[in-house]
Amino acid sequence: MTPYIRGAALVFVFITLLQSVNGDSRSFAHLRAKASDKTQSRSVIELLRRVLGNRSRDFIVSINRTLSNDSLDVCELRSAKNNKIVAVGSTGVAVATGIYNYLKYFCNCHVSWSGDQLNLPRPLPPLTGVLRISSPHR
Repeated sequence: MTPYIRGAALVFVFITLLQSVNGDSRSFAHLRAKASDKTQSRSVIELLRRVLGNRSRDFIVSINRTLSNDSLDVCELRSAKNNKIVAVGSTGVAVATGIYNYLKYFCNCHVSWSGDQLNLPRPLPPLTGVLRISSPHR
């Protein structure tokens, strides 16, 4: 991370904290992804390829903006018959977050700046029913 980006991030955090201390807790509900659903899906697939390599094929990704209720980013995960995990989310970020949670809590994987543990089990652990992950953060 360059010093410029780090400084910009610190300024953003400082302003956000200052607003919350002053009682100015504006919502980000009005923010929407401008990229098309197809572009967002492709971006998540490319992210999975970079992080998981060939195992990215074990995930089926799609975007469905109607999953969101205007204030939450939502991802739904379920198992498919072919040992794949289907991830449908209101945005690409929601899908990436949902898959991250699946990898962390079901596959015991870890992804971080300081190192990764991505020894995915074969086949992937199945989900019973639909796992719905909602995030108020946008």
